[in-house]
Order: sequence, then C-alpha cells, then structure tokens
Amino acid sequence: MKKNKLTLDSFYEMLREKEIFDISEVEYALLENSGKLSVLRMKEYRPLNLHELNSQNKPPKPSSFPIELIKEGKFIYEHL
Repeated sequence: MKKNKLTLDSFYEMLREKEIFDISEVEYALLENSGKLSVLRMKEYRPLNLHELNSQNKPPKPSSFPIELIKEGKFIYEHL
C-alpha cells in the first residue's frame, strides 16, 4: 500500500464505494494497475444469482422406504 501511496483511510473509502462497510465481508481484495480496487466478498455476503435461487426453491426429493424382497428366506415377488 505504501508503494502505491494508498492510505488505510482511502482503502476503506474504496470499500465503501463498493457497498462494503465491514472488512470481515472481504475474502480477497486486489489493487488493479489502473488504481481501482477489485473485491471478492465472502460467500455468505455475495448476492444470490439465478442458479443459486432456483436450486434453493426446488422441493426436496421424496424419500422412499426400503421394500422387503426376501422374508423368512423366501422372495416376495409382489414387491419386484
């Protein structure tokens, strides 16, 4: 940060411009050659995308109970 003449205050300002007010939300930050800050938020702070939203709204698969195929040493053909 010293090399790029970036103070901690200006770093926090750049985060606030990206709507990040708590540094604990940041997983990774990179100061680009252009002087702009690129930030990757922690997963729990990222906005949902359409794929994640669709996967959350799917109903759970129905569970099935095991079926007896052999009882007392004999096949139960009706359950096949």
